[in-house]
Amino acid sequence: EVRTQSSNANSYFHGLAVGVQKRMSHGLQMQLAYNYSKSTDQGSGVTSGGDELPDGQRGIYYWDMHLKKQLSGFDIRNTFSSNFSYDLPFGNVGGAAGAVLGGWQVTGILTLTDGHPLSIFDVNSVQDAQIGESENLRVNLISGGDNNPVLGGPDQYYDPSQFVPSTCQGNRVCRPGDADYIPGYFGTLGGGTLTSPGLATLD
Repeated sequence: EVRTQSSNANSYFHGLAVGVQKRMSHGLQMQLAYNYSKSTDQGSGVTSGGDELPDGQRGIYYWDMHLKKQLSGFDIRNTFSSNFSYDLPFGNVGGAAGAVLGGWQVTGILTLTDGHPLSIFDVNSVQDAQIGESENLRVNLISGGDNNPVLGGPDQYYDPSQFVPSTCQGNRVCRPGDADYIPGYFGTLGGGTLTSPGLATLD
């Protein structure tokens, strides 16, 4: 077995950032920030068993890196964040009540983000025998199928019926001996087409 490693990938980023700030007045200060961006590349990290990114650079597309161009593993299309600080209006209260109620402040940080892209891979022993190792081999998208069929539920996040193994050239899961069972292809589904759930946090 011979492995080739080469720094032959590219990365592209386009983005827009907008921010608004309200300086302290009447006990309130606030900041708002919004980012709209798109990042594509041909591998976001070198996967070697401990990579934190969902899609790595290693794979079987070395001789045609254009086949690997996809949304970056860290691509998040929309991000909104806000923070605020508010001095509660009890500072002028005197006596024991002032000692208890005075000096209190409410602060918060709100963050809303879209999900990041995920890829669906085909672990296929038949393809392994033909190409040596089907690392990052993709599945086939059925004819007219949805490449991002998110259902959203925790038990079944996406619809697997939109995809078939890379050895199947039809719209169903095939078996050896079927007319549409043809091994030797990489798979037609692009990388990073499935979108993970977004996140909303309030501290």
